[in-house]
Amino acid sequence: QPGEWHIIAKKFIAWASKKLIENTEALTWLRTERGVTQETAAKFQLGWSDHNIYRPKEEWGIEPNGKKMFIPSGLVIPWQEKRIRVRRDDPGEYSKYHIVQGSTSDPMTIGNHYETTAIIVESELDAILLAQEIKRPVFIVALGSCSIKPDEILLNKLSECPVILIVLDSDGPGAKASKWWIENVSGTYRTLTPTAYGKDITEAFLNDLDLNEWLIASMELCCEDILKDHPFFAEDNFNQQVN
Repeated sequence: QPGEWHIIAKKFIAWASKKLIENTEALTWLRTERGVTQETAAKFQLGWSDHNIYRPKEEWGIEPNGKKMFIPSGLVIPWQEKRIRVRRDDPGEYSKYHIVQGSTSDPMTIGNHYETTAIIVESELDAILLAQEIKRPVFIVALGSCSIKPDEILLNKLSECPVILIVLDSDGPGAKASKWWIENVSGTYRTLTPTAYGKDITEAFLNDLDLNEWLIASMELCCEDILKDHPFFAEDNFNQQVN
């Protein structure tokens, strides 16, 4: 990524964050439909673009090709000025999410990779909700798409986590992607949200699933062999960490 990209991205993220604070309707949608509070939105620099934006590509340090840089209106989901994804407010015939040109394709990560538990989800908004709700330290990875595979850098980070919970949607693509993780990354377990609550983290949370209780139950159900063999998960130490 060129240096200009980071500079303009930082300015755009700040502008969009201010626009979100001023947009009561968008803040209400975030809280009621995604479970994300205004405080969490501010922490992760979520923003709002209230109109389609067209700018010269050279402003962002991108080689011009006769077309302008395009950013649609909608919810702005940045990651450390490395990537800007926009959830379109009116996708129409286009895909729901738009990645701003010049963004990295690396998955979003939240927390320290040396934690004892990693949680892999598809959506950045699911990851942000988990970071908001989970009380014990975890390493959260949002792939952006269930088809995304980890690169060597992420694999090395995950190798330090004794437990990796794969929480992808309970559908065909989610099952296929989860199978790849289980077969190729050690310490990986597929962990679903209870069917009665919903198909993903956000839907389950909005249907009153306690995500902390879900995490503890998932550890107990999926990771029994690690729980008894890994020193961190000795009963007394584990109970202190999760309570």
